Amino acid sequence: MTRKTLGCLILAAGIVACDDDKKGDEASKVPPPPEQGGVLGAARFRYKCLLPSDAQCDFDKELGTGAGGSSSSLPTLATGSRFGLEIELNASAGEGDAPALTALHPTFATVEADGVTLVRPGKTTIGLSRGADIVDMLDVEVKDPTGIKLFSGDPQGQFTDVKVGVGSVKATVQFTFRFRAALADGDQVLAGSVPCKWTTSDAEIANITTEPEDNIVTVVTGTKQGTATIKVELGTFSTEIPLTVGG
Repeated sequence: MTRKTLGCLILAAGIVACDDDKKGDEASKVPPPPEQGGVLGAARFRYKCLLPSDAQCDFDKELGTGAGGSSSSLPTLATGSRFGLEIELNASAGEGDAPALTALHPTFATVEADGVTLVRPGKTTIGLSRGADIVDMLDVEVKDPTGIKLFSGDPQGQFTDVKVGVGSVKATVQFTFRFRAALADGDQVLAGSVPCKWTTSDAEIANITTEPEDNIVTVVTGTKQGTATIKVELGTFSTEIPLTVGG
């Protein structure tokens, strides 16, 4: 199959964005987002994060990969979360107006101008239509999250699991490290954007120094010793991490 090269990508609901062909260091810092070919072979669907809380987009030079990594298929998503799509058309998509995304099963997923919302767990299909004609389709798997999966790590290292409810995280004074939270079904991390908020019970013991709406935060301990509670609210779930400094 010959692919038709386009200078523009079609976003949710048919919004078109043109590529300015920027290259260089910024583009090379992260792997490409996962993408998946359509059922009918007329398009490729590329995943797009809508909020910094999406675990799929936890790409950075330390992490290296997100919830589903960079692959030829889209990740499993969390019920209640949202995500965006960019579409690259093949020659078989034909000519005409830019096709628009549509929910073929609106009880499972809804499509708006700024993205797709996952309503119920299961397998659902997002359509790409031009008027009454279906150009292509994308199958998506959605699971109910059972809770939050937590990870911790120092600024330059890989994350490791944090066992919630098993003692407290230990740290020395004036120490910097990170926490990562992700919605999960058991041990399986799920993709999708949901509201996120991190808080600390005592900023003199442990202060959050990065954006609390990101599911990855940097925590810096002060000179005050004691125990502070770091809390994260992610979607409809929340959990607390006791953090003991010194002692």
